[in-house]
Amino acid sequence: MNQELLEQKLKKALELAPPNVFDKVANLYFVPTFCGEHEFFYKDEHFVGEDKCHKFFLVNMENGEKTDLFDHIILGKRLSDHLGKEISHRKLPIENVKKTADGIEFEYEKVKYAFADNKLTEIEKVPVQKLVISPDGKLGAFTRDENVFVKDMATGEETQVTFDGIPHYGYAGVFEGNENIIREKLIGFVRPAGVMWSPDSKKLLTYRIDERDVKELHLIQNVPTDGSMRPIHYAYKYALPEDDVVAVAELYLCDLEKKQNTMILDKVYVDLSEPFNGGFKIAAWSDEGNNFIAWRMDRGHKNAEVFKVNSNTLEKEHIFTETTDTFLFFDFYRGKFGGDPRFDKNAIRQMWYSEEKNRLFWISERDGYFHVYDYDVNGKQVRKQITSGEYNVRQILRVDDEKNIMYLTAAGVEEYSSPYKMKAYTCNMETGELTILTPDEHEHYVNISPDGKFIVDNFSTADEPPMVVIRDIEGKYISTVFKADITPLNAMGISYAMSYKEKGADGKTDIYGIMVFPSDFDPKKKYPIMDYYYGGNQTTNVPTNYHDFLNKGYLNSLAELGFIVVIVDGHGTPFRSKAFHDTCHKNVGTCCGMDDHVAVFKNLCAKYPFMDGDKIAVWGHSGGGFAAYKCMVTYPEVYKCAMASGGNHMQELYISGWSERFMNEYDAEVWKAQNSEFDAHKLQGPLLLIHGELDDNVHPAATMRLVDALIKADKDFDFLIVPNRHHLLSIDKYYQKKVFKFFAKHML
Repeated sequence: MNQELLEQKLKKALELAPPNVFDKVANLYFVPTFCGEHEFFYKDEHFVGEDKCHKFFLVNMENGEKTDLFDHIILGKRLSDHLGKEISHRKLPIENVKKTADGIEFEYEKVKYAFADNKLTEIEKVPVQKLVISPDGKLGAFTRDENVFVKDMATGEETQVTFDGIPHYGYAGVFEGNENIIREKLIGFVRPAGVMWSPDSKKLLTYRIDERDVKELHLIQNVPTDGSMRPIHYAYKYALPEDDVVAVAELYLCDLEKKQNTMILDKVYVDLSEPFNGGFKIAAWSDEGNNFIAWRMDRGHKNAEVFKVNSNTLEKEHIFTETTDTFLFFDFYRGKFGGDPRFDKNAIRQMWYSEEKNRLFWISERDGYFHVYDYDVNGKQVRKQITSGEYNVRQILRVDDEKNIMYLTAAGVEEYSSPYKMKAYTCNMETGELTILTPDEHEHYVNISPDGKFIVDNFSTADEPPMVVIRDIEGKYISTVFKADITPLNAMGISYAMSYKEKGADGKTDIYGIMVFPSDFDPKKKYPIMDYYYGGNQTTNVPTNYHDFLNKGYLNSLAELGFIVVIVDGHGTPFRSKAFHDTCHKNVGTCCGMDDHVAVFKNLCAKYPFMDGDKIAVWGHSGGGFAAYKCMVTYPEVYKCAMASGGNHMQELYISGWSERFMNEYDAEVWKAQNSEFDAHKLQGPLLLIHGELDDNVHPAATMRLVDALIKADKDFDFLIVPNRHHLLSIDKYYQKKVFKFFAKHML
């Protein structure tokens, strides 16, 4: 490839890298905020020329009619006058919008405002930590000095709820072993308090994490951003698999009226996040709010005890224990958005408990697939398994006890359907029969209106942008809210995905994935192949919706360089069957089916003569960095070049909760067999290793140990440490150029 053409391709590859590509789509994100009887509002994006603007619409779900939520022109004028600077009504920079009886409330530049009757009123400064508001809107919970407080939203009066929290043994705070602890401290980000309000707003659940005796990891910021010369040291609690002490939590019930704080559960092992983080929660209040369900996992991830707790008497009863010979995986609720409240905050519910009906609906993988089980809570036994078959239930959306119907999402129900794309169904709780509500082959993120009469359906595929429609509760189409506008992307000449299904290494199992072609693809030419790899066993990698397709930032960039980019979901990934996932048990070093990747490439190259099977490269970050290196040393005859960034190359140096999740109790020999540094002598082709200096998720020592092993093995390789960068490297422009030029040099 001549230099001029290469420079053109590099320029376009950079233009298509994150976060640039997100600015070229209108309405990629969608959040319905329900209000009133049959209404919701959302932020609607649109292009005016090349300028992306937005406004807020109120939508009537009965007829689909859209009206302005407020007068945008007047608010823009009022805000401009108040601040003494120009604020465009076309791009009002307001956040956390809430509809009120006579207008709206919103936040801008850390100040909360009200806008009603065309008047702007400043309410208060927004606290650094967002309040967790009670269901009745009267109280807000927050933390201070390791303890929980509540604020009266009307008077501003603060009441302390817990009193004995201390550093590394505090209430409702952040688990230091989470993936961003140092980064969040440096940018001043503070997470909301970890609390769950009772439905009547009189009690709350919280937790207390004990990390006092957990050992530390350390990072050095060699180039301080304040301009000082002396490097800065950071320490944080981070348990490794061989450590005897790991973080454990205690679950507490705080009764605000009785002023009681009572520990309900202890020895709740904290693996990857806090007990109430995002969509992942170890407790759920009943509909009535007197009782709640709570569970705790053991450290080896083989047993989870499930309890019912009476919040009035504090009586705790063990209902059952979920158990397995391999590992328990409770992430069935995760779509690609994984509990991100921007997409499905009104949809996710891991379990459903009714005191009146004495029913607990629990999702379990015990028969080989994720299905719903109906428990008699008082009798402490399963009434029956409601759903069954070779498909997976992913979310319980709503339960209608009167009609004996459950609304849920599932994937792989129909014989023709993808095992990964979620669709919405009604389930007859007597027979288990499913009736589809969203029949097309898209990934569906469904929100049901609070009154249970309407469905707001957000759907897309890897090559079709999002579209949002309103349906009635039986799935009948009412109206279209919008279809995302990707005109600027099309003008850039972006590539699109083609799905495939090929047999894996065993010659019989279907393996699913996508291929992305250069926008100037010519079937008469021969193209090198890029394996876009992620080797973490907790999720899938192949995008099933448009957001995730764009979020895989380098798919289009690498395609524009001149590769056919391929993503594979092999054995060891979830959401197919427990047996499919269990292949990673004590075997994470196979990186989610490396042998399946090799088989897929062999099949694709035999089918498509434009794919060059002699020129296969691999890109990977984090678990993908681990996998990219493993590909090079395990299949050197297949993989000719690799870039591995932020790789957790040895699980002994990664957070205990991740590797123990799939490997169970620490066994030095089992862990060593997965360790990359012992394969350094096998490296043959070009390798680029990159790591962020302040990576608080995967410690830089993971890559440094690999560097040391490669030096001792007298291997040639490229290596880059990026100062002041954390685990997220993809948006770094120098990183992007380095990666693209590396692959261009060795593969094009």
